Amino acid sequence: MSKEFIDHITSFEGTFNHISINSTIPLDHINNNAGLVIQGEEGTAIITKSLRVPNTYFKWMNFDDGNQSDGRVFTSSADGTARWASKLFDTNDVPELSAGPSDNFINTFHDIGIGITNPTEKLHISTTTAGTGLRVGNLKLGVWSGSNDYSYLIHNDLKLEDASYGLRLQNTGEVAVNSKNTLSFKINDVEGVTILNHSQSSLIRVGIGTQDPSTMLHVADDVRIGGNLYVDGATVLVQSEVVTIADALVRFGANNPGNTKDLGFYGQYVDVGVTKFSGLFINHADSNMFHLFRDLTVEPNTSGTIDTSSSSGYDLGDLKLGFVHCDDGVIVMGEDSRIKYGPNTLLRFTTDDGLDKIFFSNNGKIGVGVTYPGADIQVSGTITSNDFIGIGVTSCDVSFDTDKTDAHRVPVGTLAQRPTGKDGLIRYNNDYFQFETYSNGAWQSISGLIDTDRDTYILAERLPTNADEDILWFYTSGLPRMVVHSSGNIGLNEIAPTIM
Repeated sequence: MSKEFIDHITSFEGTFNHISINSTIPLDHINNNAGLVIQGEEGTAIITKSLRVPNTYFKWMNFDDGNQSDGRVFTSSADGTARWASKLFDTNDVPELSAGPSDNFINTFHDIGIGITNPTEKLHISTTTAGTGLRVGNLKLGVWSGSNDYSYLIHNDLKLEDASYGLRLQNTGEVAVNSKNTLSFKINDVEGVTILNHSQSSLIRVGIGTQDPSTMLHVADDVRIGGNLYVDGATVLVQSEVVTIADALVRFGANNPGNTKDLGFYGQYVDVGVTKFSGLFINHADSNMFHLFRDLTVEPNTSGTIDTSSSSGYDLGDLKLGFVHCDDGVIVMGEDSRIKYGPNTLLRFTTDDGLDKIFFSNNGKIGVGVTYPGADIQVSGTITSNDFIGIGVTSCDVSFDTDKTDAHRVPVGTLAQRPTGKDGLIRYNNDYFQFETYSNGAWQSISGLIDTDRDTYILAERLPTNADEDILWFYTSGLPRMVVHSSGNIGLNEIAPTIM
């Protein structure tokens, strides 16, 4: 059948063994035994029991060969043959009225299931095989333990390493965030919290504000704890010159079961290459008295008992203070106890009103009730002694014992200045120019040559007007009765005898 003939045919019906429509190019497909061969410059269509139409464009096409069935799709194989085949995944039975995707986008309004026939989510992937799941780039989400009890989030390159997962969720609600070596929590890509496996100690370390924690917990800045802080081991402050405690009280020995531990604090120093310790503590073994100590070479331990033996170097420390307020008193004990003050300073014992009661000058003088005493011991007030008093002696034989060669000075006064009091008073009367004593309520001459009313007596000198006159005068009732002159003359009722 020629091309010119076909061009003029508007309809044609019949049964033919072979129909060939071609151009001037010779037809070489007859050996295919095709029932219909259409050949042109763009290609050839050969129909036997199937239709082959290469490079053919259709606005609409309906294939009805009896091989299609519900749910089958029209697909092609590697040899270029188009055929009906089972669909790769289920779609909805009723086509959706949609404008359809554009470019390379695929959309659907229904749930998609992978590994499950009845998806319950928009995208439902079901798997129980270890190492399988969803991959987005290098991010894997799926099952790595071989059980649906867990789900994992992990990098694709580490999907077979159970210890390297990033996030693990358990069906009981437990969540584990994990890292193989270092786990970092960042804010604005700046290190916030770093958790790492220390390579040398194989211990987990946590750093806050630092990428390289040097201890189990390393905080690079201030720390505030709203509750209590319990430390079972030692507390070490590194490179800290000042420790500030805002609380009003610091408590020691909260778990002390009884009076069995020494409570206090201590510090460490090095003395000529030897590590020593000093501090302050209440010694439970010494009537709970506070000890300020130094030179201890045995560090106190968790037993809570400080070694106070001489073999440990223990020594009581010195204390430098301003004022010391004591409600009960001061006890000074020891083999070489002392109260020491500097050569250019003063030691003063004063009352609350500021008045000096005992004053020690820098040259060793002592004043009692006297500030800046002029004598070695100067007392303002009364001195009493229940025992002996010695001057120039180390052992007294009597109440007042002296071994000096100069003199004793007794009170000097006039007749009107005589005191009264106990028997045994002694003074010098500068009206009578003589020593006198007090006994039985009256003063009398210490010599005993004068009576009580002082009108009967003997004088060797009539002082002060007749000093060294070398005459003995004998008085009775206030009148001279006899005189003895230096010449040997004696006068009876005569004061100027001329004969014996």
